[in-house]
Amino acid sequence: MQDIDLLEKIARITGEYRRLFHRVLEESGYKGIKGGGRILHHLLRSDGIAQKELAVRMDVRPQSLTGVLEKLENAGLIERKRSSADKREQQVFITEKGRSDCEKLIHIRQQAAEKLLEALDGTDKEKLGDILERIIH
Repeated sequence: MQDIDLLEKIARITGEYRRLFHRVLEESGYKGIKGGGRILHHLLRSDGIAQKELAVRMDVRPQSLTGVLEKLENAGLIERKRSSADKREQQVFITEKGRSDCEKLIHIRQQAAEKLLEALDGTDKEKLGDILERIIH
């Protein structure tokens, strides 16, 4: 098998996971904000992060992030505050409601991942994880 064929399979699995995640999301009745789950997940790990830094970590343009942050703020999922160190900078914080939503999304992602990988046993998953780690590094 050629390298390009392997990369095509990785891309196909990624697309399949995305479709499966959205199907499980729909079945669960979750009505979230597009792109919001990813932001909330980042905030669980880096609460109070500067808005500019969040855009860098998510690899999105700051202007694109601003619109989604406004929707999340209006929904009560995040809070933005001016930095005490630099008044020009906004820091982004996840609210309790945002934490709750994020936990629901993590559960839904786990369900989708389990469905996608159900053909693999524990040993296969370990091997695949090791191979993917080597590729990443």
